[in-house]
Amino acid sequence: MEKKTTIQQHSDLHAGNYHLIGADLRQLKELEQKLEQCQIDATIPTIFIAECVLVYMSADASANLLEFFAQKFSAATEFLNYEQFRAADAFTKVMEQNLEQRGIHLHGLQMCESEEKQVERFKNAGFKNVQVYDMNRVFKELLDQKEAARIQKIDFLDEMELLYQLLAHYCIVHAEK
Repeated sequence: MEKKTTIQQHSDLHAGNYHLIGADLRQLKELEQKLEQCQIDATIPTIFIAECVLVYMSADASANLLEFFAQKFSAATEFLNYEQFRAADAFTKVMEQNLEQRGIHLHGLQMCESEEKQVERFKNAGFKNVQVYDMNRVFKELLDQKEAARIQKIDFLDEMELLYQLLAHYCIVHAEK
């Protein structure tokens, strides 16, 4: 029998085995309840992907969230996190001021100060292996160079130094249990 697609509370979508849930990630009881309603099997390999999410949360709230995932899900749990990096220099201060003028606050920016801080936050939450990849390294070494050349042609990037400066301030963290 085919399952009906439903939208609940204008923030959740359930279609067969696919569940898209909306939740305040600082409210772990709500998140846990929604995951249970979806009958998520926490014993199967699970990957979590966050794109510029944790930096908007306080250090305590993001630590609690990471710990929740590390404890609730099996040993095959992985977390991919893309966010700001090297957040203690003049470039970041200008970015932060720019955002604050628009009413946007990066409450967790102190956790993005260095590779060591990124590793520490995930290890403290219970993840065993943590790697941090500077986006310059991703762009210059890990990305297929034909693809990198294609990307450069899209916007005719003539100020590569500006791109490299921007990429130096973002990273991908891969954490696993």
